[in-house]
Amino acid sequence: MLTPSLWVPRPSPVTLSLPRLCRGGSPKYYITETYALHHHETPTGLRFLLLTSPDFGGADISRDLRDLYADAYVPYVVKNPLSVRGEVIRVPAFLGRLDSYVRNLSCF
Repeated sequence: MLTPSLWVPRPSPVTLSLPRLCRGGSPKYYITETYALHHHETPTGLRFLLLTSPDFGGADISRDLRDLYADAYVPYVVKNPLSVRGEVIRVPAFLGRLDSYVRNLSCF
């Protein structure tokens, strides 16, 4: 089973900004001096995280992460009978779609 972890580049300590809150009260992103951490959690507890530069312009990337889940993860990983939950995702169709999503984000 994979456990989520957060790698923080040195030097420490890291100062986080107050999280930007959305309507449901869950954080959209956290900003440090060196990066911004964007977050989307599905109802089943699956988390999608994306690191960007701290000057990403305040774009709401949580919607893009939600779309990534619905348009790429569900059809190419969840509905794939050969995909094993908890293992590294090696589905070429999903990886291609992931690369395309990230390259087309407004903050990149």
